[in-house]
Amino acid sequence: MTTVNLLPWRQARAQRCWRFWGLCGVGTLLILLTSTFALRSEELALIQSQNLWLRASMTLTDALAQRQSQLRQQQDARTQQRARQQQRRMTRRWQQTLETLAGRLPEQAWLTQLQVQQDSLTLAGHANTFAALKALDEALQTLPDFHAIRPGNTGRDPQGRWQFSYQLIREIHHDVQP
Repeated sequence: MTTVNLLPWRQARAQRCWRFWGLCGVGTLLILLTSTFALRSEELALIQSQNLWLRASMTLTDALAQRQSQLRQQQDARTQQRARQQQRRMTRRWQQTLETLAGRLPEQAWLTQLQVQQDSLTLAGHANTFAALKALDEALQTLPDFHAIRPGNTGRDPQGRWQFSYQLIREIHHDVQP
């Protein structure tokens, strides 16, 4: 009987077994490292996308705030322009009224004081004759756009001239706004 030496076969089998389990361990380690790297990469990508969203949101918020500021300035400018236009219309109306008053003022009467406040016109002056004073009263009564004409003090000054004062209140016209 011959003896069979199984030692080389066992060594070869043990090496194959070590190789197999070593490759399984290295493979498992590689899978774990790859999975960890992939999860870490995904987490970094998520953080980067969140940072991008945050920066975009901040940029958009800044742009909206700037645009809102511009719109507010434009609105303020339009409001000021409307106020200036309204003031110009009022000035033109008063100018027309004063020109009409000047045209109707009798030659023997003149104004010494003229005061305009809102829709009220107060005037004072002198007239050489009572007829001029009466003509002035009639001229004031026929002025357009005034609903109340209140005569003030009337009397004579030391030089014999008639002193007069009137308060005229303009009818309120409501301008239609566009």
